[in-house]
Amino acid sequence: MSNNRPSTLILHGNGIVLCWFLAVLPGFGSETVNLIGKWSLSNSDGSVFLGAEVPGCVHSALRQQGFIKDPYYRFNDVSYRWIAFDNWTYTTTFNASAQLRANQRVLLVFDGVDTVASIWLNGIVIGKTDNMFRKYDFAVRDLLSDGDNVLKVSLSSPVLYASEQRKAHSAYRVPPECPPDVQKGECHVNFIRKEQSSFSWDWGPSFPTMGLWKGVRLEAFDVLQLIRVSSVPLHNLSLSQWRVQVELLVDAVQTTNVQVAFSMPELDSEQILPTQFLPGKTRNIFTLNINTSSHVKLWWPNGHGERPSYRLTVRGFQGRFLILEAESKVYFRSVELVQEPVLGSPGLSFYFRINGKPIFLKGSNWIPAHSFQDRVSPAVLRNLLRSAVQANMNALRVWGGGVYEQDLFYSLCDEMGIMVWQDFMFACAMYPTEEDFMQTVRDEVVQQVQRLKSHPCIITWSGNNENEAALATDWFDIPASQRPTYLRDYVALYVDNIRAVVQEEDQSRPFLVSSPTNGAGSERQGWVAADPYDPHYGDTHFYSYSLDCWDWRTFPRTRFASEFRYLRTGATTVISLPTVNTTRTETSRCYDRRLYTSTCPTPRIPRRHSWILSTSLRLCRLSASRPRQSFTGEVRARSSRAKVALWALSTGSSTTSGRRLPGHPSCPSAEQILSHFGLGNVSELTVGHLGTICPAVLTQVLLPSCPFTEPKAVQPLDYSVWGYGFLAVTVINLASLLGLFLIPFTKKPYFPKVLTYFIGLAIGTLFSNAVLQLIPEALGFDPKSDNYVGNAVGIFGGFYMLFFMEKVLKMALRVDVEHGHSHFAAAELPPENSFPNGDTVETKDSIVLTNTAATGTGSPEPNLTSSRDGSGVMCHWLRGKQISDIRTVAWMITLSDALHNFIDGLAIGASFTVSVLTGFSTSTAIVCEEFPHELGDFVILLNSGMSVPQAIFFNLLSAVSCYVGLGFGILLGSNFAPNAIFAIAGGMFLYIALADMIPGDVNPSIRTF
Repeated sequence: MSNNRPSTLILHGNGIVLCWFLAVLPGFGSETVNLIGKWSLSNSDGSVFLGAEVPGCVHSALRQQGFIKDPYYRFNDVSYRWIAFDNWTYTTTFNASAQLRANQRVLLVFDGVDTVASIWLNGIVIGKTDNMFRKYDFAVRDLLSDGDNVLKVSLSSPVLYASEQRKAHSAYRVPPECPPDVQKGECHVNFIRKEQSSFSWDWGPSFPTMGLWKGVRLEAFDVLQLIRVSSVPLHNLSLSQWRVQVELLVDAVQTTNVQVAFSMPELDSEQILPTQFLPGKTRNIFTLNINTSSHVKLWWPNGHGERPSYRLTVRGFQGRFLILEAESKVYFRSVELVQEPVLGSPGLSFYFRINGKPIFLKGSNWIPAHSFQDRVSPAVLRNLLRSAVQANMNALRVWGGGVYEQDLFYSLCDEMGIMVWQDFMFACAMYPTEEDFMQTVRDEVVQQVQRLKSHPCIITWSGNNENEAALATDWFDIPASQRPTYLRDYVALYVDNIRAVVQEEDQSRPFLVSSPTNGAGSERQGWVAADPYDPHYGDTHFYSYSLDCWDWRTFPRTRFASEFRYLRTGATTVISLPTVNTTRTETSRCYDRRLYTSTCPTPRIPRRHSWILSTSLRLCRLSASRPRQSFTGEVRARSSRAKVALWALSTGSSTTSGRRLPGHPSCPSAEQILSHFGLGNVSELTVGHLGTICPAVLTQVLLPSCPFTEPKAVQPLDYSVWGYGFLAVTVINLASLLGLFLIPFTKKPYFPKVLTYFIGLAIGTLFSNAVLQLIPEALGFDPKSDNYVGNAVGIFGGFYMLFFMEKVLKMALRVDVEHGHSHFAAAELPPENSFPNGDTVETKDSIVLTNTAATGTGSPEPNLTSSRDGSGVMCHWLRGKQISDIRTVAWMITLSDALHNFIDGLAIGASFTVSVLTGFSTSTAIVCEEFPHELGDFVILLNSGMSVPQAIFFNLLSAVSCYVGLGFGILLGSNFAPNAIFAIAGGMFLYIALADMIPGDVNPSIRTF
């Protein structure tokens, strides 16, 4: 602001326009001296001394000066732990001019100190800091000297500080004490107000940073200083009128009477209001009523409309002199969180209305874009946010274990229409509630709300990440006798403290105490619900370390899923990365992704993708083809709008330093992945490189490829699966007894035709079950997508056509020699009338049924018992030949049939674990196949020399193996993906249908003699 620039104020009143030509009063201006740039940095004993950039952190400075290598490389997070255990000092020298020192007030301002520090100016301690998220200023006018002034910021180890704070809290523990050992992190992060994930998280390494991570400057003024202008548009629905609540945060040296003029010329709106600024920092609130004759254009989320802004000008006059001036952007939008009863469903709805319109939120969680905030450049932010928009996102949740993002992040979200769910920085822990801790939290919340509330992109505040759930579901094994203490602390911190401050500072948007939460339901239960994951209330977080995230049935049907993640094992290396245009085309195909409709299919993006560890752009997947609550697709479930946030969108936060996990060679290293793009592991990534890599990775829907090391939870046993499976196998086993019951019917002339019908039925059911169910399941395809059924029929229809044509030609040309392959083993045909009462015999490719009338014996009943009594060798009811006299083919058939039946049982068991419908479909196909199959086996056993009781016994014995297969199938299908079982069964079914049964059906293979 110029000290001498003339200004014009135009006042509208009674149709008269008055023009005052004014001059700025000398001495009312302020002066700012930036202290960013090159500082010196040293450790506690002076053994390390180097130059360091401010803003910056110790790790970045050491890396830039060559003292350490890339912290993300392999195990360097562990190798460089010593950095966070040492104390470090930033030092700079600056000159304070006489003009600057002549001002009534001179402040030394730190926009961000990470974290615990003592501030020294010319050898005198001027203040201390203990909160990374606060802005600090110190009065230094009387300490400045002519010439060089030495400023030192002495940073204490955050790890040791947190440990000391934990020791000082001796009344009761505040869990968790430490992160899991596998993370190689530091302890007691909940006792220090800094980025919680910097002590390690399940997705990132431990880098407890220290430094001056934001700007440092001197501010000098004589009368007053306008620190911040905040503007919040409010809409009066009954009057259909907008007003803008303008807040001026002013630091005045003395009481000052001012005429403040507010102007929005594009809306023909202006007001002049008298006010009095009291000494010190004061919050002054004004209301600018928007001219009702002006048409206000609204701010809309991405995909719903434009986002016009209006210019707000604020000027302060003392008499005829301009003493303050500022401009800011104003966006007009309203937001409501709707929680109301849902017709026909328990619980309450949970969705957002923007400008009176229900909006489906689709997007991701945002974790810090880098472990070192000074590395997050404007180009990085623009690239990430632009990529999110190109992926059709319209919302991001700024996760509570990271940082409140820089101003540019929120300004870009305003421009791009990305709605922001803003967590306060508390995550997955209990926190102390001593007064000094509560006070620094209050200061933190006040400053952050005042800084951010002008941004229309922010649609809700949330007090913490998962702390309600941690307390409600007892993550930390808190004894029942101590639970009231923790409940009291929880309410004191998040309700009585944070919520109270937010509601005082900003009434324009909703506040949620936690995420996940039951929202209004949690409030009715004293702010901690019995089940914060209840899908009928509020928002839900969903994690799976074993389920198939391509199976829509694994997703919960929630009101609003604000976070979910899959950890996918066994993903392959870099293959077929889709482009942004591909994803934009697929996800834009249906307006708003209304997933209940069949016209909006799942995006057909290649299933195998790379995980770029070095950039760590992490999404699980876009919502699938059936309703589930997600930030990634329009869903209407139980008359409520469902939403989802994917976990997580960021760059640079390497997961466990991008190291290879032992025993999982399929997990690619950062070097391997970068090499796919022609880059080396030490290459410097330019904006152009990010433009190539980031959009492709952003579209990935299956992450990550490196497995999580935590053991999988055993899924609960579903006894209905066992019941249905046992019933199906029992029915199939009864088919092994068909040979005994059908012997009297073999004399009937219609029996060969009936058998032919069942063989045809078996071919059809086996084939269709294999190609339309088992094989697609094995390959992970959805038979309902991409016209798979039609394609399968076309492919296998051609096979059938050629096969049948060959058979018809052989029949027409009377070719007697068959070259087909029969499932039944070839048996020697006994001499004619060797079975006096008629019997069934089988040749190479056919079952031959002999007619008892042709034998001339006159005996009406078959007698298939051998004349030789084997009762001395076997039990009485298995009388017949001795086992040594039975042909080898009988045992081959018995063993092969046992294996066949075992695989049948595997397929049935695995199918029932998928769904009851799938199980019955597979069982029906097997039943149709087992009728002719078991009859054929029975005949072969008789032809091999067995008596009827012996054939029944061994045929039934081989069938019993189906029960063993059933047990294995259910256990394997319940705890692992059943794809391998479906592949084996599908192949066997195709073999039996195409190569085994067709020759017996189209050939005149069932003959009557």
